[in-house]
Amino acid sequence: MIRNLCKTLLLSWALTCGMAAAGEDNAAPQPEVTAVAAGDEIAITELVVKDAPAAEQALLALVEAAANKEGGNSLLQGKKLLRLSARGAAMSALEKNLSVNSAKYGKEIAKSVLLEARTVFLPVFTLSYNYTNTKTNDRPAMGMVKQPLIIAKNDIDLPGDSEIRAIRFMPFQAPRLVPGKIYASERDPNGAKLKDSFTATISQQLPWGPSLTISVTPAYQKHYSDSRKHAYNRNWTTSVSATFYTPLPGTKGFGPYSPGDVDIKFAKLQRDRSYYELQAMIETVLLQADDAYWNLVAAVKTLETVTASRKALEELAGKTAELVKAGRTTKYGLQQIESEVARVKGLEETAWNSLAVASNALVNLLNVEEDAFFVPMNYTDTIARKIAEPGDILPVALANRPDLKEADIDVKYAETLRKYMKNQSRPDLYYQVSATYNQSSDVYGYATIYKSLSHMLNEDNRSQTHTLGYTYPWANRAAKSRFRQAALGEEDAGLARQQSENQVAADITNALADLAGAEETLQIASERVDVADQAFNDAVTLRNAGKLDQESGQLAMREFEVVSKRRAVLDAQYALIAAQIDYRKAESALYAAQGILAREYAGLTAEAPVDQHRLRLMKTLKALEFF
Repeated sequence: MIRNLCKTLLLSWALTCGMAAAGEDNAAPQPEVTAVAAGDEIAITELVVKDAPAAEQALLALVEAAANKEGGNSLLQGKKLLRLSARGAAMSALEKNLSVNSAKYGKEIAKSVLLEARTVFLPVFTLSYNYTNTKTNDRPAMGMVKQPLIIAKNDIDLPGDSEIRAIRFMPFQAPRLVPGKIYASERDPNGAKLKDSFTATISQQLPWGPSLTISVTPAYQKHYSDSRKHAYNRNWTTSVSATFYTPLPGTKGFGPYSPGDVDIKFAKLQRDRSYYELQAMIETVLLQADDAYWNLVAAVKTLETVTASRKALEELAGKTAELVKAGRTTKYGLQQIESEVARVKGLEETAWNSLAVASNALVNLLNVEEDAFFVPMNYTDTIARKIAEPGDILPVALANRPDLKEADIDVKYAETLRKYMKNQSRPDLYYQVSATYNQSSDVYGYATIYKSLSHMLNEDNRSQTHTLGYTYPWANRAAKSRFRQAALGEEDAGLARQQSENQVAADITNALADLAGAEETLQIASERVDVADQAFNDAVTLRNAGKLDQESGQLAMREFEVVSKRRAVLDAQYALIAAQIDYRKAESALYAAQGILAREYAGLTAEAPVDQHRLRLMKTLKALEFF
C-alpha cells in the first residue's frame, strides 16, 4: 500500500513534467515540489504545491508572528513550524505507524509459513557414510570332542605309472571321544573385515497422503579366496531398497485433506487473512490521520474566525470611542463593547490552546519530534468541495470491506478444519510395500563401483514385503470429539460472518445518515452565517451613521445590540466551521465504511485540477491500484 502511494506520487510528478515539456499552451507550469521535513526521517511531499490562498497566508503569518516575536504566544515558543497537508499527514502516518509496520511483518510471516508448508511435498535427500570394522577372536575351551570316523567300503586302486598303486583304508571299530579344543569363535586368519559403505536416500511425500523412499548403498569390502590373504579384487557391492506407503482411499490420511495438503490450505488462508488485516489497519490509520488533520483545520479556522471577530470588535470600539467624544453615545455603551472584546480575547486564547492540542495529536500520531508545531495547508479548496452523490454503496462495501473478507476466510478456515477432522476420524487403514535388491558379498563382488552400480538391478538376492495395517483407538472418541468441535466452530464462524455483514450494512446506513445530516447542517449553517453577517453589517452601518431614534432622541442602534449581533456572527461562524469539518469527516467515514478509503484517498486530497486529471488518467491506464 505505502509502496503504491509512493509510486503514485512519482508517476504523477513524471506525468506533470511530460505535460510541461510538451509545450501545451493551457498546461500548468511545472511546479516546484516542496518537501516539508517532519523530523529527520520524514519528508511530506505534495504532487502540486499551489500558492496558498490569501487567508492561509495571512493565518500562517499570524502563527509565525506568535511564534517568533518576543512576548508572543507561550504555546509556540521554541516550536518548529511545519506546514502539513491532508496527503502529507496520511503518508507520514502510514510510514511511522507501528501497527501498520507490525501488520506488514505479519503478512511476510504468513508468506514464509506458506513456503514452509509447501516444502512437505519437496523431495528430501540424505547422504551418509558408514565405516564398519569387524574382528573375530579365538575363544577356545578344552573338552572331549568326537574323533572323526572314516568308514571305507572299498579300497582304491590307482591306475597308471604312479608310485602309489593303491590306497587301503583301515576302519575303526566305532567312533570315540578324545580330548580337544572347543571353539566358541575362531579368528579369521585374514584379519579384521573392513567395510566402507555410502548411502543415498531420497524421500518424497506425495499429495493426498502416500510417500515413497528409495535408498542406494554401494559398499566396499575386501574378499579373500583363502586363508593366506589372496584377494579376488572384486570388492564392490550395491544394495537398493524402496518403500511405498499409502493410506487406502476413503481412510484416514488419504485425499485432499491429508495432513500435508491441509497445512498448505491453512497457510494460504493465513496469508490471505494477513493481507486483509494489513488493509484494515491501513484503512484505520488513514481514517485516524484524516480525523486528526481536520481537527487541526477546525482549530486553525476557529482561531482565524475569533481573531477576525476580535479585530472587528476593536475597530467598533474605536468608532464608539469617537462617538463618546462627540457626545453621541455614553461611556456605558463603550464599556459594553470593551467587555465583549475582552470576552473574545479569552476565546482567542482558547483557540490557541485548541490549535496546540490538535497539533500535538498529530505529532503523536506521526511520531515526530516534540518541538514540531503543525499548521495545515492547501485545505481551502478541499473544505469547500461538494461531495458527489453516493451511488449503490452496499454492494461496494460487501465486495471491499476487509473485515468482511477476514470473516469469509475464517469461514473457509473452519470448513477446512472440519473436513480435516472428518478425515482424521475415519478408519486408519494403510498399505505398505518394501523391496530390497542385494548384490551378495559372501564370496566376491564387482571390480569397480561403476560396474557394481550398473548391475545393481541384477541382484543376487531380493526380498519383498507387503503390509496391510489397521489402527483403531477404542471407540475412536478423541477423533470424533475433535470433529464435533470443528463442526461447531464452522457454525460459529458462519454466524460471525453474518454478524459482520450486518455490521457492514449498519455502518453504511450510519455513514449515509451522518453524511446527509452533515450536508443539511452545513447548508443551514451557511445560511445562518449569511443572515448573521447581514444583520451585523446593517447594525454597524446604522450605528456608524449615528441615526437617532425619533422618540427617545438616542441612537437608533445601541451598543449592546451591535455586540449581540457580533456575537451571533461568531456563533454562526463556529457552527459553520463545525459543519464543514463534520461534512469532510463524514465523506471519509463513508469511504471507510465501504472499505475503499485507501483506494480513494488520493482523489480526496488532490487540491489542484491537474492532480485530479492525472489520477483519473492513471486509473484509466490501471497504473493506480490499491488492494
